[in-house]
Amino acid sequence: MYMLGVISLAQKKPIGYGSISLLLLLFGFLFNIPLQNDFKISYLLFNILNLDIYSNGDVGIHYPVVASIIFWIPALLIAKKYPNDYGASISYHFSSLLSFLIIFAVVMTTIFS
Repeated sequence: MYMLGVISLAQKKPIGYGSISLLLLLFGFLFNIPLQNDFKISYLLFNILNLDIYSNGDVGIHYPVVASIIFWIPALLIAKKYPNDYGASISYHFSSLLSFLIIFAVVMTTIFS
C-alpha cells in the first residue's frame, strides 16, 4: 500500500488460477452448511450413495465433514502454487487450518474410541 498524503493507493492482486482456491474453500463450506429447511448437500449425496453419515450410528466421525477435505486439499495446493492471485493467501491459510483440524479430529477420535 502506498501512502500519498491522505490518499492511499492499494495494489490489487489479479484474479487468476489462485482465485479458484477461494471458490473451492467456499464449496467445502457449502457442502455441509444447512440450507433451506435444514437441507445439506452432503447428506443428500451420502443418502444417494447409501453411505452412513456417522461412523457409529448417530455418533462418531461425521463423514460429510471429512469429505470436505476433497475441496480443501486442492484449494490448499492451488493457493500454494499461485500465491500472488486474489484470494489465494486467505484460502491457503484457511484450507490448511481446516484440513489440519479435520485430520487431527479423525486421528484423535480413532485413537480414543
